[in-house]
Formats: sequence, C-alpha cells, structure tokens
Amino acid sequence: MQHRFLCVILFALALAPKINESKKLCFDSNGSFKIAQFADHQITGNNVNDNGTAYWAQVVKPCMQTDTQWAIVFGNHDDLSVSSGTRKELLEFDTSYPLSLSQFGPDGIHGLTNYYLPLYSNCNSENPSWILYFFDSGGGTYPELVYDDQIDWFKNVSSEIKRAYGSIPSLTFLHIPSTEYENLYQQSLCFGMDDDDVSPQISPNQLLTVLTAFGNTKAVFVGHDHGNDWCCPFAGGLMVCYGRHTGYGGYGDWARGSRIIELFTDTLSVKTYVRMEDGSIIDGN
Repeated sequence: MQHRFLCVILFALALAPKINESKKLCFDSNGSFKIAQFADHQITGNNVNDNGTAYWAQVVKPCMQTDTQWAIVFGNHDDLSVSSGTRKELLEFDTSYPLSLSQFGPDGIHGLTNYYLPLYSNCNSENPSWILYFFDSGGGTYPELVYDDQIDWFKNVSSEIKRAYGSIPSLTFLHIPSTEYENLYQQSLCFGMDDDDVSPQISPNQLLTVLTAFGNTKAVFVGHDHGNDWCCPFAGGLMVCYGRHTGYGGYGDWARGSRIIELFTDTLSVKTYVRMEDGSIIDGN
C-alpha cells in the first residue's frame, strides 16, 4: 500500500492549474493523507555566509531518498546574507527538484511563496477535496508581514475555487504568526508546549479572521517561536497551531521534532500531534 505524504518546510491564479500527474497530491487508498511540518531550520541567512544551496540540498535529501514530495515557505532568516542566496535564487534552486511542489507566487504582490496546492480524494479525481494555502510572511530582506495584497490574493483565489467546486476545506501554512496569536494560549483550552513569547508580524492584518471567513480554513500552522508547539481554538472553529522546532540552527535547546498533520476523506476534522526526534509522540488532539 502506498502512503500519501507531504513535507512542509517552513524555513526560519490559475483557478484550476494544469497539474503534472507526477506531482498530483492525492489521498491514499485508505482515505488518509499525512503532512510533516519541519520548522526553523535556519540553514541560510545569518547561519550560512555563502553556498546556501548546498545546505538546502542537505535538508531535502531525505525527501529525495524516500521519494517524498515537499513544499516550502520562506521564513525570517533565509536571505539575511545575500551571499548565501537571494529569495529568488533559493526558490529557483528548490523548484529545480522534481519532487518539489514549491511555487513562485503571482507577480505584483508582496513575497514570493504565496501559492496553493489542491489535494484530491484520489488521483483520478478532477475536483480537489482539500486546498493547502501557503503565505510568504516576510523576514530577512523583507518586512515581517503578510500584506493586504496577499490577503486580497487569498480572498480572490478562495472565492474562485468556491464558485468552481463548492466549499472546500483548507489548511494554511506560513512562518511568522500573525498578531492574533498573541494572548491566545490558555492552558485549559489548548494543548502543547508554551515556553516562548509570541513574536508576531510587525502589524495587525486580521489574517486568521479572513482565513475563517473566506477559505473554509480548518487549521493554520506557523513556526518562528522555537519554544512553542501549542495548538489553540480560534473563532469559527479554526485551530491555530505552532509546529515543533526542527532545526539545530538558532536559539534554544528544546528537544527537536516535527508537527504531523493527518487528513481523512471521510471527515473534515484535522488530527495533529508532534513526533519527536527520538520517535516518541506527544501533544496530540
């Protein structure tokens, strides 16, 4: 049996795009699909002064060895050192891999990694059953913010998808949390580690509220604050989560791991937990 799996890497519109069948994301024969979120690698920028692509290649090597597709969004360290590669150069390098599903977003809006990936109930289906959205939240040589033009792009895309296919559930990934993450954690309502401050984007943008209103979004996943891996409820049934600090660059000595996200064709619920580097599982819903 072939398991369907996607790696989402968070470093530091065509309405119905023509899908390369070899890159089509589909649920497996049991109706399940699994995503591993790897956050806060910090392999480029202030940790690498040159030849950032060589380190990038090390990060994706396990995916290549296991024939696992991946998608990335940029974080706040990736292009801090221009000699290690600009955002454009790094994304060109990543998308040169046949297993990469990363994309250059539309011209004319802020950031590069603003895109979406459709997920199908089976590989013969023409209509997506889930949508995965990705936002470039800035950082490095970019201000740390999801701008209004990026939010407008999301509104337009999600509205077009709804007109074409009906209301489809979605997940959203970005690196830096919006200001709505602040003061959200309550121990009685949330699960996971709360051992770090929330370091949000530089200005409010109501991103979570928009995601709930327009995209039928079930959950949002960020990185950035290495000591947090909590998930909390938000208005409208939205689940708001951190990933687990994965990389060995940057601050903190917390044990490393990865947030795992599981989807199923027979339910709209999202199952998520953290798998630690030693293989143990913690903090599941």
